[in-house]
Amino acid sequence: MVDIERLREFLIMAKRKGYASVDGKEEKDVMKTEDGDGSTTIFFEEGELRYEDKYYGGEPFGGSEVVFYKDRAVWMMVYYGKVILSSDKDIVYPFLKRMLSLIMPEKPFRGPGLYSERNMEYQNFSVGDIEEFSGTEKIMMFQKEIYRANYAGGLVNQ
Repeated sequence: MVDIERLREFLIMAKRKGYASVDGKEEKDVMKTEDGDGSTTIFFEEGELRYEDKYYGGEPFGGSEVVFYKDRAVWMMVYYGKVILSSDKDIVYPFLKRMLSLIMPEKPFRGPGLYSERNMEYQNFSVGDIEEFSGTEKIMMFQKEIYRANYAGGLVNQ
């Protein structure tokens, strides 16, 4: 069984170094593969913990994040979302990556509960904790929803 606090710290590090990397480039200790099934997988490993974020899409998109401890899955999250108008993709994804880099230790799933920057606002509503949770995140621009994603997950194989 994985230590919850160690899992929390690892998740924050893996997510910040992976997709949420602010400059859009993964860190040197993160590997990214384009898979033959049309998916992309981001890998990060530290000690006995390994993180894999596998996603499909485009618009809409879906995927899963799994943390392995000693090669056994111990935590996972699934997600599905979309940019409402495809013309907003170039605005949404850089903003989303910045928000995901602001991951909160008490809820290490996605970004902060609420964050505003100029004419954009990130909203993240979730219930539960690292052991079992679900939520919805939105990006608003000029108070109009331009992005939405749902997610759920928690501990597995305990």
